[in-house]
Amino acid sequence: MLLLRGVAILHLTLTIKAATSSCPHLCSCSQDTVICTGQGLLRIPSRIPPDTVRLDLQENKISEIRKNDLKALRRLKILQLMDNQIHMIESGAFDNLIALERLRLNRNRLRTLPDEIFINNVNLYRLLVISRVMKPFCVFVE
Repeated sequence: MLLLRGVAILHLTLTIKAATSSCPHLCSCSQDTVICTGQGLLRIPSRIPPDTVRLDLQENKISEIRKNDLKALRRLKILQLMDNQIHMIESGAFDNLIALERLRLNRNRLRTLPDEIFINNVNLYRLLVISRVMKPFCVFVE
């Protein structure tokens, strides 16, 4: 009876874990990596597991990054957003990404970035933002 109870508790624990860390639709997930490359996504998926370290959203049709799109991803270190249609990043969109080290935003439709957009990203050491239509900007504050 005690063994059966232990099995039931283990099953319940695994079911809760699976329900809370599900992989977003059209993405593949393994350990701490979420890959959603080339899926025609129009926005950043909801329910990305909060323990995600690497998020690959390249080659989609994402046009905007909203303040709350990435707020739960405090462990995120690598964010790939190249080859989308991003024309707007809302102020504060990267504020909670305190572990972010690498960000690729190249080949999008960005014209400008919000002031101090990377103010909380103290670990960011590789930033790639290449756009033919972008106005010159300074993202680092002395």
